[in-house]
Amino acid sequence: MLLFPPLADPIVILNKGIDVQWLARLMKRAHHDSKPEEMTEVQYESPVGKGENYSSSITRVEMRTISASGSRKTVSVIVKTNSIPPAAAELMAEFQQFQGEIEEQNFVVVNRKDWQGLDHAYLVLRSLGRFHAMGKVLLERDLILKERSGCYFLAKDSELQKKVLEGGIYMLSQAMIHKKGSWKAGWEEMGYRLSKQIPLIGGKMQELYRCSDPVFDVLNHGDLWSSNMMFQIMEYTNFPVSVKFVDFQMPHVGSFIWDINHYMYTSVKPSVRRAFKDDLLTAYHTSLSDNLDFFGYHGVTPTLQDVLGEFDRTLPAGFALVASILAMASGSASEPFRMDKLATESPEDAFDPSIFSEEKYIREICDDLTFFVKKSVV
Repeated sequence: MLLFPPLADPIVILNKGIDVQWLARLMKRAHHDSKPEEMTEVQYESPVGKGENYSSSITRVEMRTISASGSRKTVSVIVKTNSIPPAAAELMAEFQQFQGEIEEQNFVVVNRKDWQGLDHAYLVLRSLGRFHAMGKVLLERDLILKERSGCYFLAKDSELQKKVLEGGIYMLSQAMIHKKGSWKAGWEEMGYRLSKQIPLIGGKMQELYRCSDPVFDVLNHGDLWSSNMMFQIMEYTNFPVSVKFVDFQMPHVGSFIWDINHYMYTSVKPSVRRAFKDDLLTAYHTSLSDNLDFFGYHGVTPTLQDVLGEFDRTLPAGFALVASILAMASGSASEPFRMDKLATESPEDAFDPSIFSEEKYIREICDDLTFFVKKSVV
């Protein structure tokens, strides 16, 4: 057995009789023998259902190969390609190009239609705290250029924001006013309240984003919802033990609250979010603080009160997400909205109206809407 001291000088090792040429030949041979020489079979399948991704096509590809040494190996990759039509592509043109996804094993995407419960929410927010801490350190070291980071897509003065937010709130208000689906009499007044927010919501979102505290900006994922994360589940249980964030198409530097809001208002079951809001934000803050310490960050760290305060400050963003994106993210329809029609058609043609009037959505958001009225958000 050869024992190499941790700080051994390579020259000293060479002088102890090791044939470096021989080692190099072994490495080259091992590298050559492991290279795929022949592909024997390719299988394709869609890992997500229709309506799970609105501007892309995702395919899982399994390739069975034979290496130069004759060994067989199966390689699995996830391929994501841009599939939006030309008209809708104009809405997306301001964002970064599609990037490759990651190869993963034993991780699954949760069903967006079921919403996430408390266990998933705790795990995601702790992981988000770690992600934000890492991003903050990279920003401080100028390894991420803030000026090239973009903007939260729902806080940007753009046609995409207008079509999604204004169109969604319009559809919800009409469902209330005309008592569509499971909406009962008595909610018409709320529908009229919501309709008054349609021309205002875009400006409110932009103002909230501009007024974020620049002292502690972080790198946000930008589109953190159920279909953009994969969970590893403990064997024989439904308990999540690990999560990976994917689909980094819309990153931006801004307040940490934007990723928190986007996730909590689109992917967590609303009744769970309301009941455990402070506990979930505390879990995020603890993770953020602990990981900033771990990475050796010496700047200003937000307090728990700062986190809670940011959540309250951005309640209008919470309303916008509940009244529009939540229905699209969790609606039972196979295609809650059509990206190809969003750009050119009316909201009635672009959105499936059933997502704004189904019983599970109404049951979960009524208390939210009442709360937003009480807080003078609506």
